[in-house]
Amino acid sequence: MQTKIQDVIRVLSSHAPLSWQEDYDNCGLLVGDHQTVITGIMTCLDVTLEVINETIQNGANLIVSHHPIIFKPLKKLSQGGFVENILLKAIKNDIAIYVIHTNLDNAYHRGINETLAKIIGLNNRSILQEKPGLLSQLQCVLSENEANTILPRLNLLKPHSISYQAGMANMSEGKLSMVLLNHQLSEACHIIDSSTGKTPFKEITGVKNTSHLVGAGMVGYLDQPMTPVDFLNLLKNNLSLKVIKHTFLCKDKIHKVAICGGSGSFLLPDAIRAQADIFVTSDYKYHQFQEANNKIIIADIGHYESEVCAVNLIKQIISEKFTNFAIRSTTVVTNPVYYHQ
Repeated sequence: MQTKIQDVIRVLSSHAPLSWQEDYDNCGLLVGDHQTVITGIMTCLDVTLEVINETIQNGANLIVSHHPIIFKPLKKLSQGGFVENILLKAIKNDIAIYVIHTNLDNAYHRGINETLAKIIGLNNRSILQEKPGLLSQLQCVLSENEANTILPRLNLLKPHSISYQAGMANMSEGKLSMVLLNHQLSEACHIIDSSTGKTPFKEITGVKNTSHLVGAGMVGYLDQPMTPVDFLNLLKNNLSLKVIKHTFLCKDKIHKVAICGGSGSFLLPDAIRAQADIFVTSDYKYHQFQEANNKIIIADIGHYESEVCAVNLIKQIISEKFTNFAIRSTTVVTNPVYYHQ
């Protein structure tokens, strides 16, 4: 059976919907045709000419990247610019490019931050800054028999809440009410319609509450508290780091840890409010380090280093659903930053 790009997009969108990306981001299919039959997939953190060459050599025609190659608006597509050269080579060789960036960052389950947290060894994890505007309430009137049939199927969606109150419209009917993520609405409606054999009227309203399953950063606990120096050494070993920039080690022990893969300075107030002992992220500027103000330790581990786990994560997500073509992680180190030691 042939697999098309749209089939892979469906899997990735189910795991991390495009609605979860930040407003400034550019996720989705940036180059290519949804209907193209896949010959192979290459996953990467960044799309570079070297990654394009590796993709060609392996006979693949779809690159799934964490970082978007098209981020700033392009005014022309001609030879010469860094981004333009990459796009032209991809197009000439019929290589499609799909991006799963901040929508994967914001996923609680098997997102960038959960993956990073597991590598570090954090337990009792929760989202650091929950993302608003992603929940809806669905209500409809059903008979008790219909509700008994439908509820087990709806519970598989793992809604934030679900209930059935009998005797609302008349003695034989009641009201089904559930709060769920917006991208699950169509599936919930399909379950209701297919189970009842009709199309009951449904009232859908937005919910202001945030979802504990979607948002930026993560906070969790080490099994046992350790000294700041021991924790920094743990980071170096577990993440294969060459260097860590950090603020004054103002804590005696590290137990509660806040993290954010990629650029996370915007989450410092959340990390302090969460009473984390240390905030592990990247891309900190000189004056931003001062904002720690001895309330928390900031550890900058490098942008590439904090997100390179995305390469294998994306491969795993796709591999679980498709076995009829090769899915490879790039062997190219796309980190543009070098360290003189």
